[in-house]
Amino acid sequence: MTQVFGTHRTGVGRQIRALMLSPVIPQRLTMYISSTNKRQADLEALRQQIETGHLTPIVGKTYPLPEVPEAIRHLEGGRAQGKLAITV
Repeated sequence: MTQVFGTHRTGVGRQIRALMLSPVIPQRLTMYISSTNKRQADLEALRQQIETGHLTPIVGKTYPLPEVPEAIRHLEGGRAQGKLAITV
């Protein structure tokens, strides 16, 4: 079920919209669907890759939870390089 909050859509509707927009915008947007059992195995494989140094996630900047609005402005402003992380 798709829920609408203002102009943002969540759930399957958002994924379908991303697929429709992908050919006409610079970013490559894809759909990601995962089952719980497979997801756990995938997360375990990622953990092992990170711990052995074969995979290094790129975190451009971290923000504490109270600064999430600033993080969103940073992301929307196109200034983000790497991923943004929110610390709790």
